[in-house]
Order: sequence, then C-alpha cells, then structure tokens
Amino acid sequence: MDLHAAILQSESLMPMRALELAIVALLLIFALWSLMSRNRKRAVLVLGLTLIVLLLHLALEGAHWQMVPAYLGAGIFAILVITEKSTGVMANVGAWAIIVLALAAVCFSTALPMFRLPRPTGPDAIGTRVIYLVDTSRVEKHDNSRKRELMIQIWYPAGSGRNPYAPYRRRAETTFISSYQSVLPTHSRWNAPVLASGIFPVLLFSPAWNGRRTQNTYLVEDLASHGYVVVGIDHPYNSEPVGFPDGRVIHFAPSPEMDFSTNSLETIEAAAARELVTQAADTIFVLNQLEKMNTDPDSPFHGHLDTNNVGAFGHSFGGAVAAQVCHDDPRIRAALDIDGSLWGEVRLTGLSKPFMFMTEDVAPPATAEERSRFNNFQGVNAALDDSDRAMLQKFGGSRVFLHGSTHLSFTDKVLVSPFKALSGEGAIPARRELLIVRQFALAFFDQTLRGKSELLKTESSPFPEAGYQFVGPQTH
Repeated sequence: MDLHAAILQSESLMPMRALELAIVALLLIFALWSLMSRNRKRAVLVLGLTLIVLLLHLALEGAHWQMVPAYLGAGIFAILVITEKSTGVMANVGAWAIIVLALAAVCFSTALPMFRLPRPTGPDAIGTRVIYLVDTSRVEKHDNSRKRELMIQIWYPAGSGRNPYAPYRRRAETTFISSYQSVLPTHSRWNAPVLASGIFPVLLFSPAWNGRRTQNTYLVEDLASHGYVVVGIDHPYNSEPVGFPDGRVIHFAPSPEMDFSTNSLETIEAAAARELVTQAADTIFVLNQLEKMNTDPDSPFHGHLDTNNVGAFGHSFGGAVAAQVCHDDPRIRAALDIDGSLWGEVRLTGLSKPFMFMTEDVAPPATAEERSRFNNFQGVNAALDDSDRAMLQKFGGSRVFLHGSTHLSFTDKVLVSPFKALSGEGAIPARRELLIVRQFALAFFDQTLRGKSELLKTESSPFPEAGYQFVGPQTH
C-alpha cells in the first residue's frame, strides 16, 4: 500500500469518537439493565463509569450539540440512580427515554460528525495565529463611521512547543448548527513559534462569496506543512460570520444583484466587479501589513516572510480575487483559481504570470440551439464559461479538471457529512478529491515560486479522476 492510500484508509470518516461512543454504550447498558430489573449496585457502578467518561469527553473532546441528547440521557440516568428508581416502573420509563436519547445522539453525530481533517503531508509542524487589522486609508462602505477592518488567519511552519491545537473555527464565528466546529481540532497549534531556520514564500487565500477564511483548512494546513506561510482573509460583509476582538460579529450583507437565476449577466458583472475591487484592496493591504511584520523585530514573523515571492489562490469568487491581485501587484507571481469564474479587469486583460484554473468538468461551448433552451441561470453560467475559456486561449495558462467533482467538493464542506445532500460530495470520494487538489496546488506553487515540480512537467495526470492541460500561447 502506498503512502497516499494509507493516509486515506487511516482517516476514513467515523460517525463518533471513542469517548462519545463509550458514553452512548454505557447509557444503553444501563437502560437494558433497568429493563431487565438488574440490581442497583451495578447501576451505581455504571453511573460512576459514565460520569468519568463524560468528564473526560468534556475535557478532551469538548461539548457539542450533537451529544446533547446523550448528556440529557446521562442526567436521567443519574436521577434514577440517586433517587433509587433504577428498577421498577419509573426505571422502565426512564430506560426507554435514555435509549431514545442515546440513539438521537448517534443519529445527529452520524449526520454531522466531528469530522477529521486529513493529515498534512509535509515535514513541518504547523502553527496558526488570528490577527485583527485596520486599513485606515479606507472607510467601510457598509458603516461610514468605521475604517475598513479585517480578520486574517496565518498558518505557518512551526518550531517545537506544546501549544494547544487550534479549533477549526472560533466560537464567535460559528452559527448554532456549526457551533461544534469551535471544539473540532485541527493540526495547527495556537500561536506556536515560527520555525526558526526558515524564510518562507507567502500564499494569500480568499474564500468564496459568503465563504470564510477556514473553508479550505485541509489545503492551507497542507501547504503550510510544506514550508509556505498561508494567509486566509475574511472580507467583512461578504465572509460569514466575522468576529472582531471587541465582540462585534459582522454577518453577510446580501447582494440581490448576484442572483444568477433572475439577473442579466451585465447586472451580475457590475455587482461582482464592485466587490472584486474591495476584496482585491483588502488582499493587497494584507500583503503590505505582512511586509511590515517581516521588518518588525517585535513580530513573530520578523525575518521569516518572503514577501516578494508571493502566490494567491481562492475558491469560487475568491479565485477571481486571486487572479485580480496577481494582475495588480508585481509581488504576486502566480495565481490559482479553484472553481471560480473570472470578473473585472483581469478577465479582459488576462495575466502575464503563471495562472491555473482547477475546476469541475466544463461542457464544450453550447450551440445556438442549446442556448435557446437555457434558463437564465444556465445562460449566465454558459457565458461565464465562454469568457473563462476565451481568456485562457488568448493569454495562456493551465487547467486541471476533476471529473465528477462539484463546486463544494473543493472545500472542507465535503468532509462534514457522509450524506451527499449535506456535504456536496461528487462522484470522487471526498478524501480522494482533497488529496488530488492538494497535490496539484502544491505542485503549482512549487513550480512557480520555487522552480520545482515533477507533477507539472508534462500534461499527463497521475490521477484518473483528473485531467491536466496547458492552454493558449503561454506554457507555465
């Protein structure tokens, strides 16, 4: 078995973790004993063991809503034992309630498990920091009383240390349904020291429309483990939600003009171009701040950032942001667009730098007869595909097609559930697709920023699920 197969096999999605399973098993054991009228002494022993396991679970795994029914079941268990009702009619009613609650916890944990991010494949340990920034040169267009504020998260090669592992998301930046992700561990350690011996290329990541900086953690952690400093940027009023240090939480501001099912392409383009200007300015401002950190003796990143050797990447609308800032800023040498259409100036002028699209399968240009049968949504998407295709053919670049992928399957979303209706998984198994995306993204930045890549030397793909091609006059 090769390394990739071993990684995939060892990290298959499990609906519940060890202590969660133990709690449910102990609750069911007690319930069955109560229904069989077993003696109270054993019930006390099982209760004691259940409480010990519950405390370990709370300390080591963290409380989350999927297990709330099991917590209630444990409460009923304790009441029955303490009040000496662990046998008899009351015990039977309580036992059936515990069984229902335990099974509910199993169902919730199966539908939305505490998913496991795939292990990073690089040699470096990973640290992460969340940083608040204010661009005093710009006024926030959604709140004229404030300057433009940003939250960024930096993942980087880390030195030794016992810092705790960072959760997937901070509690303020979750909803009720996603609140469990605030106790879901990653492979990155909070505020760990930067690897002392390194000066690292920088990668700037922009999320999707209504996305968030953590949405591709499987990818940013892997890139950081291979010696990159990766900076995820939340764009307030588009990213959702964004929590600031003073306790404010900024939510997504809807943009009706971006509705593909009702608006003309011209209306959508105008709205997208306005937001693109904002997010491109955010990204370049972040890069300027990274330059200052690199020269600041008090910064943990002092002397570790190669800010003249920068790449940009993003998913969906974030891919367009990556392409635009690569067009605008000479420090940014390459751009990777993950399943996003281009907008704004860059789609007209193209890039004279290395550029890669990583996408789902794109249908060949539709005939006039086919277009006549399109609804508005299909027509807009076909026009965008035509535009992206023309840009590549005119200005050059490369393209990776993942056959059987979906728009969401390029993100962590594909891990959140074994049910495709909740995860967006396509025909490619989730962890297999993430492996392929990681390999091509790493190869692209290794080739463009470090001058080395075996994977991209030819147009052949080692993965049957993926096709790779150069397009247009430039071959990067």
